[in-house]
Amino acid sequence: GAIVLEGVEQLPPDKVYETLTHELTHIFEFSILYGDSLRRIIRSNPPLWMMEGLASYIGEDEDNIDRMVIRDAVVNNILPSVGQLNQLPFLTYRFGHAIFDFINQDWGPSGIRNFLWEYRKVLLTDNVPHAIKEAFGIEVDEFDRR
Repeated sequence: GAIVLEGVEQLPPDKVYETLTHELTHIFEFSILYGDSLRRIIRSNPPLWMMEGLASYIGEDEDNIDRMVIRDAVVNNILPSVGQLNQLPFLTYRFGHAIFDFINQDWGPSGIRNFLWEYRKVLLTDNVPHAIKEAFGIEVDEFDRR
């Protein structure tokens, strides 16, 4: 299949690169999580914060306003837990990106890879807490606190 990016010709080159990288990341996510299994695609629904957050993180598409939103949430102690993230439309992308920044900061790129592989194992049950425990050796409550 082809990737259709409407209006991309009107973007500056750096934004085109970010957009392409973001969309290509989705292709890799689908490959890692689903492989060639139509059954897995039909029966699963990975969290939006994970799918869009990773694509945003890899695409490096955050701007200063996005970073300001996250900093404001930190300063005002209103960061949502991992379990609450899918209830926040726009912020799901931003907080998801921040989660992958955090994972990379504490566990490096291999931490991101380990989390994806652990989540793949529990994809059909959408057991994010189990994937966090297996990938990082901590409970989801500790992950949220950190």
